[in-house]
Amino acid sequence: MTDRVHQQSRTEYQIRINGRAVRWFSLFTNEVMEHYAEVCADNQGEYVDIVSVRTEILLNQGSYHQMKRHFSQA
Repeated sequence: MTDRVHQQSRTEYQIRINGRAVRWFSLFTNEVMEHYAEVCADNQGEYVDIVSVRTEILLNQGSYHQMKRHFSQA
């Protein structure tokens, strides 16, 4: 049996150039702003932005088994 990483909801911050992520951060800190300034300076004339990307677990295997038990009772 292999170790499995428990997935969880999280937020990631991305610096993007023309909609394409080029750098990723787990926290929004001054470091993000420093990298953003560098990317803007290196890519003048391009659209550079910072976005917050949220990953939220809506269903997991546990909720699947609950639904399966519920519907098999019908």
